[in-house]
Amino acid sequence: MSGPCVIFDVVGTCFGYDSVEDSLHDVLVSHAATIPPKLFFSAWTSNAELDFQRLSIVEKFRSHSSLLKNAFYKTMKDAEIPEASIPGADIDLLIEQYSHNLTPRPGLSEMIQILRDGGFTVWCCSDASPERLRSYFEKAGIDMPLENLLSCDMCGAAKPDAKVYQMAKQKLSHADVTVFAAAHAWDLAGARKEGFNTAYCSIFEDQSSVDLFGEPDVAADTLPKLGSAIASESLVYTRALDLWGEATARFLKSGVLASHRLVGIAYSFGAVGLLISIHGFNKCPYDDIILIEPCMTDKQTWDANRDELHGAFSFYSKAVKHRRDIWASKEDAHQYFTSKFPWNTWDPRTVAFFTKNVLKDSTDKDGKPCVVRKCPMIHEAWGFQVNLGAAGEAAEQISKLSDKVPIHVVFGHKSVVICVVDRKMRRNVASITTILDVGHTILQELPDVVATTISQTLTPIYSTQASSRSAL
Repeated sequence: MSGPCVIFDVVGTCFGYDSVEDSLHDVLVSHAATIPPKLFFSAWTSNAELDFQRLSIVEKFRSHSSLLKNAFYKTMKDAEIPEASIPGADIDLLIEQYSHNLTPRPGLSEMIQILRDGGFTVWCCSDASPERLRSYFEKAGIDMPLENLLSCDMCGAAKPDAKVYQMAKQKLSHADVTVFAAAHAWDLAGARKEGFNTAYCSIFEDQSSVDLFGEPDVAADTLPKLGSAIASESLVYTRALDLWGEATARFLKSGVLASHRLVGIAYSFGAVGLLISIHGFNKCPYDDIILIEPCMTDKQTWDANRDELHGAFSFYSKAVKHRRDIWASKEDAHQYFTSKFPWNTWDPRTVAFFTKNVLKDSTDKDGKPCVVRKCPMIHEAWGFQVNLGAAGEAAEQISKLSDKVPIHVVFGHKSVVICVVDRKMRRNVASITTILDVGHTILQELPDVVATTISQTLTPIYSTQASSRSAL
């Protein structure tokens, strides 16, 4: 892992068309064309985009730049401008300007700096060639490494073909958060379908495009605001485990629990937070640790299972962002949950508790009462973006603690979680219990069995300690 990455569309998002439209105005006026330049430009680029996408669909891909001249003549015909009235040299100059001299959007440099200061690596993915993209940034005085510039030419497909976003996803497979940002709602619809978190800037389109193609995860009306929104939203979730561990450590150091014997119990990624909370203590603050279906690994194990893990987390992240998020009432939501996977595998009490506590009252787009999730889908989806540094740190803690405090691990025997504890650190834990007929959602499916397992794990320990104190 190398931290979070954001990948931007370039043409139309990072760079606008003002300079080309101005030059087009001069050309049209000088040749007595009466069509508004902005309308002609929109029709021209739309014609080129349609040809680009249609050729991609029929698997006769051609580069976007090679289609601009034909699209220009097509637009002239549609506008009833005689082909001979505009010299080919003028058209070539307009295409050259479009290809190499687009205007940086206001705040572009500031936005990129905000993201880089926030720990993001900035990438780009557009229909233009990498060299053409590089020239845009160079003329704007912005450093953008050539290796971070992706083009549709590289995969022989046009956006929003899934191949483009799959290529980008593969390039960013090392990242613990991936955000696709654009000023085109249709572009984000394609990225969202392939599991990207999405960020939208309304500098080019209006709300009708969002209504048509779907809501982004974050949105803003300027590029700097978009950069801040991406950084502030994702920073919390990429560091969620670290922050949870740090907060727990501060609470333990407050002295509130100084007179108590503490047992640390954690589930799934919470195991990482629990083990991180031990940092800064000369002596482990917990007398015992119980980890239920812990998700943790080291770099070696991650690298050995990279494709499997990346595919699984990408699938879960994508599934979360595409599931239903609004119901007429809590009763309606409860009925939905009890009929759909994974909730229909849970203990009925868990489903009832979930329905009661994760939903809030709201109104739909027509102003009618409804209920929605308290946690936005993007927040839940980012929960599946793994912070390998924190996970590896937690795995190391098990080796360091094994001779100082008993560590007990509970797994479901159907679990598909790859955990370094299970694979190569069995000797470092006091016990491993496997519960039959259940997988990773062991707490939700069999809460009574988990409670009994915890009780049976702790009872002998504390019974022995109590007997020792009595003998003394």
